[in-house]
Amino acid sequence: MEMEEKEKNDDIIEAKVSSDDGKQKNRRVEIVLIIIIACLLGVMIKTESLKRIAIGFDDYKTITGKQGYDIEKIEKELLAKKKKATEEAQMAAENAKNQAENSATDGNDKKTEQK
Repeated sequence: MEMEEKEKNDDIIEAKVSSDDGKQKNRRVEIVLIIIIACLLGVMIKTESLKRIAIGFDDYKTITGKQGYDIEKIEKELLAKKKKATEEAQMAAENAKNQAENSATDGNDKKTEQK
């Protein structure tokens, strides 16, 4: 009896071990397949990008088209706007200062008239 129980227990243990080995093999196969697919995808992306993107040693050989923006012109416009804005701010500050001085002198004149 005891021998039969030991054999049954051994069979159960072997079945568990073999099922664990099968899971590990499946997992290894899945990982290998994922790596192969990733490599193929990387090669595909690289070959497609070489057709469309020109970056590298031969850049000086590529023909450049007309740019959509003239950076120097944009820079000049921005500097002119900035200069105009600072002048307007200075004029507004001077006007505010003059109005404050005028109101202060008007207040002093009224006080002297009241006396």
